[in-house]
Amino acid sequence: MPIKTLISKVISINKINNIIRIKMTERVVTSINIDEPTLRKAKSLGLNISKVTENALKIAVSNLENTYKDIDKEKHFKNRVRGRGFEPLDPYGTAPSRP
Repeated sequence: MPIKTLISKVISINKINNIIRIKMTERVVTSINIDEPTLRKAKSLGLNISKVTENALKIAVSNLENTYKDIDKEKHFKNRVRGRGFEPLDPYGTAPSRP
């Protein structure tokens, strides 16, 4: 086998090993407490406990982040409509009272 081919194969293998290492380092070992009947049932159904837990955490984090974004938007909006203007600030035509 020519040396160039051998070197390119070694480089390719090293790149693959680096990618695998990067992907493996993204994972963290942790422990959770689950009641035994639920765990048994999940295993009997063939669920991957780690993957299900990870997906549930992703959903929970996403929902919380969206909630915080909505709260920030509301605060920003409230700050923008304070004060006097030419148009009414609510459907009844009354301006908010000053703090």
